[in-house]
Amino acid sequence: MTDTQPCQPRLPSTRVTLLRHGYATSGREQPLLSTGVSSLSVIAARIRSGPQTRRLIHAFRLTQSRLGPKHPEVKRMKSRLPAFIPSLALPPGRPVRNLPDLIPHTGLYVFDIDEDLDPGDIPAALQSLAEYDHTLLAARSTSGDALYAIVAGPVAENPLQHKLLYNAIHEALPEHIRRHAAPAQNNINRTRILAHDPDCVLTKGATPIHVEIAEPPWHAASARHITRRAIAPGAPPALNRLIIQSITEAHRHTELVRSALRSLPARHADDYPTWIATAFRLAGGQHLHGPAFRGKQLFAEWSRTSPRYEPGDEDAFDKALLEWDGRATTAGIIAEAKAAGWQPPDHLN
Repeated sequence: MTDTQPCQPRLPSTRVTLLRHGYATSGREQPLLSTGVSSLSVIAARIRSGPQTRRLIHAFRLTQSRLGPKHPEVKRMKSRLPAFIPSLALPPGRPVRNLPDLIPHTGLYVFDIDEDLDPGDIPAALQSLAEYDHTLLAARSTSGDALYAIVAGPVAENPLQHKLLYNAIHEALPEHIRRHAAPAQNNINRTRILAHDPDCVLTKGATPIHVEIAEPPWHAASARHITRRAIAPGAPPALNRLIIQSITEAHRHTELVRSALRSLPARHADDYPTWIATAFRLAGGQHLHGPAFRGKQLFAEWSRTSPRYEPGDEDAFDKALLEWDGRATTAGIIAEAKAAGWQPPDHLN
């Protein structure tokens, strides 16, 4: 059994990104946590006993129970809550060098523990997580009726490798934990809200779990040309299937975003702020889906629809790729297209 203590300092070198940091009161935003990079032990202390965090989460949970999780007021309140990105140590607003080949990865992976989990089982489930050798932090979710666990693992070198490692770690979890762990939330920029939980546990002796993955073929032009031999000779078939699925998903997402861009009003490509914002959103898609996502190609195609286009304008994408701060994603493009009346094609949805 691993020696555990409630939210005691552990691994002070573990640094994660604080994403949102304020709350609204009397029409003004008051600071709750400083943006940038902070240690996980500081975040755990806030989860356990931060008075402001406690008040905010209590008000949020009351409002959600009264209005329901999809109510606009509930979504607005949730957007104001302080949060962090367990897998990234990226100070917001600072340029990132050499992405996606090098990312400031923490070696941490967050799992939602909510699949078929009865609220009455939460104390026992929390204890099971605390006893698992590789659990660094375990706490209640924002709603209070589920858990999440932050598991220590290998440091990923790029977003796709993070997804592969995430899935490999999920498969390696003990069965009594894995059956409650949601397998789909494997994006590198997955956030967790600092939900108040006096019973949260920071494990004093957590060790990184060792898993092996097959390296993806970055040179592959299309997933349909990939064979098991070409991917990873001798690797387990499940890992090869995961690689093919990841690359296939990147190609599917490329076509989805292409369709969305084509539906946007022509003036979008003429307006500089919108044009540069689109570059950053496509850069986000590149980081999250890996080299198989054709971000620069999409940006070049879309830029050429404007009469203001000049050869070389698409190079703005390269600058956006380097300066991407982890927030802009292709979800913004899809949302704008839907607002303009676009609907995703059935074969891409």
